[in-house]
Amino acid sequence: MIKLEIRHKTNGTSHFETRKNSIFLGRDRSMDIVLEDPLVSRQHAVIVARKSEFVLQDIGGRNPLRVNQREVVSHVLSPGDVIDIGDTTLVFDESKASEQNPPRDHNPTVVDARKSIEEFRDSGEWRGGAPTDTVTQGFAGSGEGRSLRNLRILENFSELVRSLSDHRKLLAAAMETMFDNLEVKRGFIGFFTPQNTVDIRVERNQGSFKNSSYSRTIVERVRREAVAILFSEATEDSQSSTSMLDSKSVVRLNIKSAMCLPLFRCDQVTGVLYLDNRERSESFTREDLYFANILSHLISLALEKEELYEKIREENIELKTVLHQKNRLIGISAASKEVQRKIKKVAVFDTTVLISGESGTGKELVARGIHDRSPRRGNPFVAVNCAAIPETLLESELFGYAPKSGISGSDPKGKPGKFELAHGGTLFLDEIGDMSLCTQAKILRVLEDKVVDRLGGMEGIQVNLRIVAATNKLLREAVSEGNFREDLYYRLRVFKIDLPPLCERREDILPLCQHFLALHSADSRAPLELSPRAREILLAYHWPGNIRELKNCVEEAILLSNGRVIYPENLPSDLRREDVPQPFCTLTDVEAQHIARVLQSVNWNKRRAAEVLGINRSTLYEKIRVYSLEKPREVPVNP
Repeated sequence: MIKLEIRHKTNGTSHFETRKNSIFLGRDRSMDIVLEDPLVSRQHAVIVARKSEFVLQDIGGRNPLRVNQREVVSHVLSPGDVIDIGDTTLVFDESKASEQNPPRDHNPTVVDARKSIEEFRDSGEWRGGAPTDTVTQGFAGSGEGRSLRNLRILENFSELVRSLSDHRKLLAAAMETMFDNLEVKRGFIGFFTPQNTVDIRVERNQGSFKNSSYSRTIVERVRREAVAILFSEATEDSQSSTSMLDSKSVVRLNIKSAMCLPLFRCDQVTGVLYLDNRERSESFTREDLYFANILSHLISLALEKEELYEKIREENIELKTVLHQKNRLIGISAASKEVQRKIKKVAVFDTTVLISGESGTGKELVARGIHDRSPRRGNPFVAVNCAAIPETLLESELFGYAPKSGISGSDPKGKPGKFELAHGGTLFLDEIGDMSLCTQAKILRVLEDKVVDRLGGMEGIQVNLRIVAATNKLLREAVSEGNFREDLYYRLRVFKIDLPPLCERREDILPLCQHFLALHSADSRAPLELSPRAREILLAYHWPGNIRELKNCVEEAILLSNGRVIYPENLPSDLRREDVPQPFCTLTDVEAQHIARVLQSVNWNKRRAAEVLGINRSTLYEKIRVYSLEKPREVPVNP
């Protein structure tokens, strides 16, 4: 028993005694002995029992620790020693010190977790209590029942690993396996962040692992050295070089026994399986460590399998997108890349998406891209142009009608609507801004309740689908004018994607042209290309019809061309109206005008302009300086 007499100049004298093996002293309320003294640090010192001795250890106090008027960092206490901390004096009582039973030396069992199961079992690190013989001979003796149960649980878990692709369920199953087999009170599976902190994914415990209520020392050593650690107060392993009593967290949390095993990814420790018990020191044995190490290997393999599966799935989606050229999103501009990034981000969720942009910017293509990358890609993609269907027929198209509903020309068996046809997949509502307020109210109910009422039907039909809407109108203004329901607007605008017009991303014009030409060349032997002058005309045009107009122009030029090169005369007349003969001028003026047109066509992106002109950027910068092209208003532009 440790007994202390505490003397303070203003608070008087008090006594403290305990049978604990460690006592923390400081100003913090979590300490065993709380010293209300401004000269005492929050965590100042600890008294620890080591064998037959009591050791006083400074753990970071700002003011010095004194024993018998002498400054110390660590000191073996003797009966009658006087400890001074700030204005507080503690006297170590000799009357009860001899009654304290000598504690065991707490040394961990440490093994290399990167070894194979056979090496781990048969290595010299396992000697001294390892069940090497019993493992190979059926675990005869008193441990037979437990060992056979270990094998059965591992077999069941391995079967689960083969069929389970959800890593959260996998980790939860692993934790259940540990708690079903071992005498454990607390445990978690966590993964290291870039800052080397632990992100706990699955935990089971009587209390909580928040506020660092686990041994960080053990976890950090596992991460740093890639070893599996078994710690127990009942373990005496002279081969271990590190005493766990040096860990403040083990002593402070009163951990009687603990196991910590690393989780690997490509031979790198990425996480840990941590278990501890604070009631019994005999909770874990070396056989438990062997069992847990096998389980941690299975977890690591399963996580690698899932990661590989996700990578292959993403690559498969990319390859399918490339094969279906018509559904590809083409663009090298910053705006196009941002749209592609948003598609990848939102596709994996079931979020409702609102796509806005001018007519012909590719809104349906974006909707198909979201569907093709989503978990619903194996189910239908149903598109409805709300502006193309008369208002009297739109409701029956969307919701369908019940058998014998009395509608003129109705099928006696009834007809499912677009909502039902898109069950399990994605419904794309194009030009939703042209829908009447009455239909908007019905769509809002479907969004909220996932129930469709057929026209003339008596019962609702449950549907499971994702809705992607698109419009070329400013819905916010339509809400202000009373032409669009505000509640439906906010229900649709969970995630918004804005498509800029083609004239604002001219860098995409030539890549789009090459894409359309490649689609045509796939059906012919001779590849098609654009002449330099044709490129200039395409870049200079303002494209009011956006990508749809560009595609039609390229197709017309292909039909009018006689060879594999498309010249200006093959382009539609609307594009060539601005291509009138220029008055005679100097070669310098021609060069200045040409560079100015190219710069304007690429929104003054000098890298792209240099690529179009076929010169390096340093030459372009010099010509911009010579021709004073930094100020577009000074550039001579002929009407």
